[in-house]
Amino acid sequence: MLKKILPALLMVTIALPAYASDKNNPCGERCKRIVDVAINNCKNAPKGVKKEFLYSLLAQEVALGVPDEYRGMVLAAACRESGYRAVPRPGDGGNAVGLLQMWPWWERFGIDRRDPISATNGWLTRILMNVKRARRMCGKKMQYRAAWAWVASGPKGWRCRSPRHYWLMKRWHRKIKWPSQ
Repeated sequence: MLKKILPALLMVTIALPAYASDKNNPCGERCKRIVDVAINNCKNAPKGVKKEFLYSLLAQEVALGVPDEYRGMVLAAACRESGYRAVPRPGDGGNAVGLLQMWPWWERFGIDRRDPISATNGWLTRILMNVKRARRMCGKKMQYRAAWAWVASGPKGWRCRSPRHYWLMKRWHRKIKWPSQ
């Protein structure tokens, strides 16, 4: 019962503005660099992607407590799946829609697949719900990657693997010159 209620509670409790501005991005210089690299290195993105939109997606990661090592996971997934188009054309025979190309079964959890913020929030919530199981099965090093892979493409036998979006995010992180901490 709790597993059915928890995603809905998380989605209700996180009330963020739809689009954060460039001046008050969710994690300062770190998010600014991630957004810059994401805009300039996404092959699928059309010209004129709004930074404010990408900041709003990163704000969901920050609000849900995604570790800094995985900051930008939503941007990498959105780049690969839809090129940051909030209303892309349907994929997978018309079943997958929205920013993260989500299937109809996501609607069971109260997620509006066509709303980028709702889809991002639900997607991240499902990943975070699977982290504990992934840690038990795959170890501490692979816990987030495995949970991410399970949510992005299904459990496929609950194997310990990395999603295809992970490698794009890692490439972006290598291109960023991080400020000294």
